[in-house]
Amino acid sequence: MTITKGAVNGLLLYANILWTNQSIFFPHAFRQSSSLFHFFTTFVAWLNLDLGIETCFIQGLDMYWKTWLQFLFPLYIWSLAGLIILACHYSDKATKLFGNNSVHVLATLVLLSYSKLLRTIITSLGVAILDYPGGMRIMWLADGNVPYFGVRHSFLFIAAIFALIIFWLPYTVTILIVPWLRKYGNISWVNKLKPFFDAHYGPLKDKHQYWIGLTLLVRVILAITNVAIQAIDPTINLLVTIALSSLLLYVVAFSYRKLYLSILEASFVANVIILGGGFLYSSNQIAFASFSVGIAFLTFLLIICVQGYTQLKTLCHCRTCVYRKYKNINGVNDSKTECVPPTHSVVSLYNDTTQDYYPLREELLESDSH
Repeated sequence: MTITKGAVNGLLLYANILWTNQSIFFPHAFRQSSSLFHFFTTFVAWLNLDLGIETCFIQGLDMYWKTWLQFLFPLYIWSLAGLIILACHYSDKATKLFGNNSVHVLATLVLLSYSKLLRTIITSLGVAILDYPGGMRIMWLADGNVPYFGVRHSFLFIAAIFALIIFWLPYTVTILIVPWLRKYGNISWVNKLKPFFDAHYGPLKDKHQYWIGLTLLVRVILAITNVAIQAIDPTINLLVTIALSSLLLYVVAFSYRKLYLSILEASFVANVIILGGGFLYSSNQIAFASFSVGIAFLTFLLIICVQGYTQLKTLCHCRTCVYRKYKNINGVNDSKTECVPPTHSVVSLYNDTTQDYYPLREELLESDSH
């Protein structure tokens, strides 16, 4: 269930687009009208690393401290994934314990939290100018009780700039330019981070590795549009969402190596277009939103079932092959049909002491020319 497989990429894009415009697609009045709609709202929120429910962990947890938590949570999960990668790099036992997809998981978590981090940065930098009888005051947009760049807000402002320059901006630029750097040059830092980049570009055709960067740009445009135009006319947000989704729907048809991945991602993009059109021209917006997220949720369950079945089938096949090879090495004749290796390449070890099989490397990604 990582972006390297390509099956969940469309779902993440769908959830990011909807949650960026959550004030349109998931207004508070809709959530209170139906428990099923509230469940769907929580499902989309979880895909954006949000709780989706009102929470208060400590007394006095206002918008200021909630914004700090929004910064810390992505860093927390990135740190966990990073520690697992380091442990697997230096210890075979850790590799056996945690599995062989740690880099894939880190890449998935970074992409999963991309829109969340962007929204938190925008929230931290938001400014409001309020008119009072005694004059104008510059306040923080998320909480009118906090002076903008005052004692409290200044720390939040610095943290937002730090996250923007150190994390968000380098990731965005890197994902955009690396496909061209890999094609036209041999750069050392690109080669060192090859597993991380392969996790993003693996399911894509060589000529269309720009797809991930394009989806990032769409997320950025929608987030900026949501802040700049929503207060003027929410209809413009819907029109921009439909237009950008239509562009993605055209491009995605040529992007993935496997046809079913293109169809799967196109279905999520088409779902966004239909939902936006329903909100523009239908009066029963709750039904449209429930139907749209319900289809996405059922597709998510189907992806889980298919991926689980595929992984179990591959695991059982690999264990059978290793067991037969072990019998042949020890002089035991096996008259059964010789194993056919799995469809992907895996470097593995067989431990003669514990008689345990475990993969030590991630899948090797092949180019279109092979």
